[in-house]
Amino acid sequence: MPAASRPLLETYAPTDRTGAPVRQRRGASALEAGTLEADATTPGARRHGDTPGPDQQHDDARSQVTLLAGDAVATLARLALNERPRLVYMDPPFYTRRSFPLRERASDAAGRTIEAQRDAFDDRWPDGFDSYLAAMRDVLVACHECLAEDGSLLLHVDQRAAPYLAVEADRILGPGERLLDRDSPGYRSELIWSYGLGGSSSRTWPRKHDTILWYTRGRRWTFHPPMTAATSRRMQGQLKKQPDVLDIPSINNMAKERTGWPTQKPLALLELLVGAHSEPGDLIADPFAGSGTTGAAAVRLGRRAALGDVSDDALAMCRERLLRDEGVDRLAAHRLLQAAPVAPPAPDRLAFLAVGHVSGERFDATRWWGRHDAAAAWSVAPWLELPPRAGWMTAALARDVDGHEALLVMPDPT
Repeated sequence: MPAASRPLLETYAPTDRTGAPVRQRRGASALEAGTLEADATTPGARRHGDTPGPDQQHDDARSQVTLLAGDAVATLARLALNERPRLVYMDPPFYTRRSFPLRERASDAAGRTIEAQRDAFDDRWPDGFDSYLAAMRDVLVACHECLAEDGSLLLHVDQRAAPYLAVEADRILGPGERLLDRDSPGYRSELIWSYGLGGSSSRTWPRKHDTILWYTRGRRWTFHPPMTAATSRRMQGQLKKQPDVLDIPSINNMAKERTGWPTQKPLALLELLVGAHSEPGDLIADPFAGSGTTGAAAVRLGRRAALGDVSDDALAMCRERLLRDEGVDRLAAHRLLQAAPVAPPAPDRLAFLAVGHVSGERFDATRWWGRHDAAAAWSVAPWLELPPRAGWMTAALARDVDGHEALLVMPDPT
């Protein structure tokens, strides 16, 4: 067995001595306050595939929100290993070539309001657009691997990278309706978010919209057409199906929902998207969580949420917002290592699977499967059958038919 590379995933979920959630101060590391994760053994949790009653759906969503500290590929890889989301919404960097400040207000000892500012995230790419596109290509590959068979991707972009990312997404998820038939996997539609607010220019058309690209993993998907008020005289007072241009104002400076995150999207937009592309109880993922708007929308609509970000400031903001404003009563927190460029292989592409324990760079395999039975073993999470080993982490080493390897690490229940 060759020496293992750096673990792809590592979890981290501290609690206090009683196992109760630790309240976190604003600005602290989001992972200082991890809590027990709702799963099949937690009271009130729902196994994937069960159908909760109408009164239980909203409560279940409130107790099943997971924060994942790590890059987008690591976030999506962890979801591929566990439960695949029905919807992935991504609002990645737009290749603006600048950094974005995070502004926070506080009161000093005299009661005066003071404003602090630091970087929220950096959208500058020293190696230029090629490095940005390569990074996004890895994210799209990981997204394709993690989506449920009937899952959807909503990729939120603007005029800078939209055409390039559409080409990459077509190659990875499929051209769908763009070039093939109506039911082919891949591209489904292009939404225009028209937000209205902002400045204007005397030298060009004012830019007042973003683009949201919709892709599906398979030939089946969830879609509930949103309804909006009709504007024609003939249909006055009636509802019609929402067209693909979404007229939703961006968040103004005095809005109650504003958090201070520089690229925050309005809750009304995410509620519309989450409601249209998922069912109550579904898992909704956002690997670029920012201020947590996707999670807030998911909870309000009775869905569960997995929110990932590389910024601890972002995850602290998500945590505070969900606990304070959305009534979430239980959060899980996991810290992920930077993921390898290759996402975990799909079960049908597995050539080899071994499970065992890992410590540092050493991997001790105790069970392994070859080409013909690796996929079946993968589907039942075989590492859960291993006895714990003090000082070691339980791991699964997967190799696909092209020779790419991923080491997936889970915590021992010690």
